[in-house]
Amino acid sequence: YQGIFKFNKAGGIEWIISPHGYWRDRYLKLLLNPLHADETPITDPDVIAGTKNCDDFEWPWGCHTAVPLPNGHIFYFNNGYGRNFKLDFTDRKNVYTCGIEYEVDEVNRTVRQVWQYGKERGTAYFTPARSGVQYLEQTGNRLICPGMSNVLSNGNRGARVTEVDPETQEIVFELELEDAIYQRVYRMSLYPDNQ
Repeated sequence: YQGIFKFNKAGGIEWIISPHGYWRDRYLKLLLNPLHADETPITDPDVIAGTKNCDDFEWPWGCHTAVPLPNGHIFYFNNGYGRNFKLDFTDRKNVYTCGIEYEVDEVNRTVRQVWQYGKERGTAYFTPARSGVQYLEQTGNRLICPGMSNVLSNGNRGARVTEVDPETQEIVFELELEDAIYQRVYRMSLYPDNQ
């Protein structure tokens, strides 16, 4: 549940974005090294291993829908499932879900978190499984879709579809779906492209 991989055309692994804890030796050289937002290396061994959090960097925990962005970054849905290798849903500070954007430097073998949305919404926005994200090409906005178990505005549980402007963090659109569970949501045109 804890990784994003890049494969080459021959099927070999180019790199892995994942906490460095618990990997076999043959994979260690493939793991990208995390950077702080200011591009300095994260040196705390517990953060690198994935057993502790960092304020400006989040490892993938139950990730879904990793998609490349036009700027070369990677955008994905982070369920937060098993964060820090623990299934502790009583630790309210660490029970959250978010969409995250990474910048990968393949030459220097580093990964830096450049954007996220969802952590600030806390446990009400948490979904332990499923879900997805979509980059909206026309606006540059991000669609973040927690697919189950969200606490909705009426107090019941269900799913959400949230469109966020990444420049302002403003919610452009949000839809709540009571008693719903889904794996993916995509914005699609109602009309064919040629009309």
